[in-house]
Amino acid sequence: MIFNKKIDYFLFISILLFSTIDLPSPIITYGSQLIGFLFLVVCVFFVYPRLSLKSVVLCFFVLSFLTIISLIQYSFLTYTSIFWYNFMRVSFWIMLLIILYNYIKHVSIFFINKSICILAVQLISVYAFDYIIDFSILIGGDEVRSFSSGFFPYRPTAVFSEPSI
Repeated sequence: MIFNKKIDYFLFISILLFSTIDLPSPIITYGSQLIGFLFLVVCVFFVYPRLSLKSVVLCFFVLSFLTIISLIQYSFLTYTSIFWYNFMRVSFWIMLLIILYNYIKHVSIFFINKSICILAVQLISVYAFDYIIDFSILIGGDEVRSFSSGFFPYRPTAVFSEPSI
């Protein structure tokens, strides 16, 4: 491969972070996750053009187990409007991350630490400057649910729609 491996890992982590954004805004809702993850898979197979049988078997068993659990859980749910949408999205993430594991394990901890800094910036901006950094609003979406009436009045969301994600 003609690219430097560090640049490959940086691009990989950048696209991965972009693909995992889960905000209630049109750009996310209409496919950045699907397009981003598929782009990652194609790029990774150009760098490491091999797929282990263990990954495929593990992926099959994990997704089978998840499907069975979801079918059982669905019969007990009250609010089922987005259940299968979330099931498909999570299944897609799990499948791709299991398949991409051989590439992901080479990613530097430096990039992971930098992505965690987003949470710290959100906390500091709220408690030190009384300013809310809401990435969903910044890209044209709805406000995320980052406030609660518990012990911690502000829960940072980073690039997700819920603090619990």
